[in-house]
Amino acid sequence: MIGNMIGNVGKGRRRIFDDREINKDTIIQILFDALNIHRLNVIDMKYLIDYYKGNQDILKRAAPSTSEINNKVVLNYAHSSVRDIVGYTFGKPVQIIPRKSKYRKDIKNLSDIFEYENSSTVDNEVATYAAICGISYLCTLPSKDISSDYMPDVPLAISNLDVLSTFVIQSSKIGNPVRLSCTFWTDKKYTYFTAFTDTQVFRIKSQGNGTLSGTKNEIQEDVNIIGLNPIQLVQNNNFLMGDFEVAISVLDALNQIASDSVNDVENVIKSLLVIINSELDTSEASNVKKNRVLELLGTPRK
Repeated sequence: MIGNMIGNVGKGRRRIFDDREINKDTIIQILFDALNIHRLNVIDMKYLIDYYKGNQDILKRAAPSTSEINNKVVLNYAHSSVRDIVGYTFGKPVQIIPRKSKYRKDIKNLSDIFEYENSSTVDNEVATYAAICGISYLCTLPSKDISSDYMPDVPLAISNLDVLSTFVIQSSKIGNPVRLSCTFWTDKKYTYFTAFTDTQVFRIKSQGNGTLSGTKNEIQEDVNIIGLNPIQLVQNNNFLMGDFEVAISVLDALNQIASDSVNDVENVIKSLLVIINSELDTSEASNVKKNRVLELLGTPRK
C-alpha cells in the first residue's frame, strides 16, 4: 500500500483567514467558521502524528491471495528524521546574552525565569510538533502564583498547546498578522473555548459536541491585560508542512520493499523439498508441513 495519504497531507496545513470585526456578537460565528477549517487540519495532523509513532500505511495492507505470508515491516525514518532535526536545532537551551553590561542583572533574572519554567523543554516540544505537523503553538501567560506582596514570584507560565485543540485566525492583509487565537477542551457535557485578541479575552461554554452550532453558548468577554495575544503560531515553514511529509510516498515504498524482502526470505525458508519417484520412510513422509518434504510417485514417461 503506497501513497495512501489523506486530505491535505503532502501540501501543508490550511491557514484560517477572517477580517470580520471581533466582538461578543460575532465571536461565535467567527469561531464556528474557523473550526470547520481547523477540523480538516486535525484529520491531517492525526495522520502525521500516527505516522511519526510508527502507525504507517504498510500495516494496513491485505495479505496476497496466493500466499498467507504477509510481513509488515515499518522502517520508521519519519521518527528518526524529526528527532535528528529537532535535536540539531534545539539540542541545547537558548542562551540570553546582554549586549551591554548595565543589563547584565536583568538578563540574569530573565534567564533564571526561563530556566525555572523549563523553557528549553517546552521549546523542544513545540519544535517536535512543528516538525511533524507543520505548525505548533507556544503559549505565554502571567503566572497565577502571587506572593504576599502581590507580585508574581515567577511572572511567566510557558506551555506547549495541543495542536489538535488550538488554532489561530489570521488577517488576509499584508503580512497576515494573527487576529485571534483559540484553544479549547471538552468534558462529557460541555466544550470550553478560550479565545484571545491583543485586547480581548473570550471564554465560551458550549453545550454539545463543540461545534458551536447549538443555541446554548455562554459568552464571557474580558480585557486582555497583557496587551498582546499570548498564543503564538510556530510555523515550520511558509507552507505549514511537516519535515517528512513530502517524503511519505518514498517512506511507504521503503516499507513495502522491506516487507516484501522479509516475505521472500520466509517463502524460501518454508519451501518444500520435492522428491520424485523415491520412496521415503512412512513416518518421515507423513507430515509434509513439519518436515517440509513432499514425495511424488508416478510412472516415468516413455
